[in-house]
Amino acid sequence: MPGFELYRSCKHQGEICDAKHLNEIQDGSPLFVALVTDEYEHRANCMAELSRARTRRVEHGRFPIIVPVILEGVSDEALTHLGFVIDQAAGTGEVWTRMSGGDEWERAADDLRERLLNDATRHMLVGNADIYQDLKHLDLILAREHPTSLEMRFVQQACRADDLYARYFFNKVQGVAWFAYLDAVGFFRAGPGLVEDERHKGTMMIPTWPVLLYLERLCQELVASGDQDHFRQLLATIRRVTRPPQGDPADNATTWWYFTKMMSRMPTTLYTLDDVRMARVWIGTRAPRMSLVVHDITTIWLPALLASTSSVPTLSEQ
Repeated sequence: MPGFELYRSCKHQGEICDAKHLNEIQDGSPLFVALVTDEYEHRANCMAELSRARTRRVEHGRFPIIVPVILEGVSDEALTHLGFVIDQAAGTGEVWTRMSGGDEWERAADDLRERLLNDATRHMLVGNADIYQDLKHLDLILAREHPTSLEMRFVQQACRADDLYARYFFNKVQGVAWFAYLDAVGFFRAGPGLVEDERHKGTMMIPTWPVLLYLERLCQELVASGDQDHFRQLLATIRRVTRPPQGDPADNATTWWYFTKMMSRMPTTLYTLDDVRMARVWIGTRAPRMSLVVHDITTIWLPALLASTSSVPTLSEQ
């Protein structure tokens, strides 16, 4: 694979490695590929390597990328016992690749090679890791009135690969032309909830959702243009994040604060009393900075509602 030195446990460059050397190599590796046979769980060294990789993953949150390769004859029960369980609905678990003998071997090997390269590319482990050059590419795309489909794809991959790119892009992107595409590929589905500060255990942090920078800027543009259709789409986003179709919303006072500011700028004719009741969710946050939400609801949004000459329609009137 380009840009990688492949390392096999037990042997490296023809020499047998001791446990200390093996651990040093593994701790510096961004990828961990486990070749799972029916004997895997009975081999102490294999289980120790897997446990070490999973511990690193928990501690660092990103690496190593664990890729189980399941060889022929391994039962589903053995996979469950090893912890290689995939929750397809939640999209969690160490996604394994099954390889069998015969004519399918070469095809499976090609699939595995492609997967490893895709993972490496997504995490910027291969290629020229020049962030400034990547940002220049984003600037070129942002300058276009009508980006191509491949350019939009580049934006999507970059923003999902690293928060740095996401913050840079959403801090600069503007205009309604991007809204439909970014919405379609899922950037506006749900914001981040509270996370524990890795440096101070027990302390919760409020991550900033980069898309809010664009959504607030878009709201200001819609106020100037009076574009009611895109106002409705923006409102649909706020509704979906506040009251997701399944489960509870991700509690984040910063998200609720931005939503409050946007709602205070929208024409009251566009939303319902149920939309006004979303404020109950926002002020019910357990996160710090709740005072910002309460302040803007009471001093900006509610006065704007009371001063409006248009009544807020009920749900049945929409």
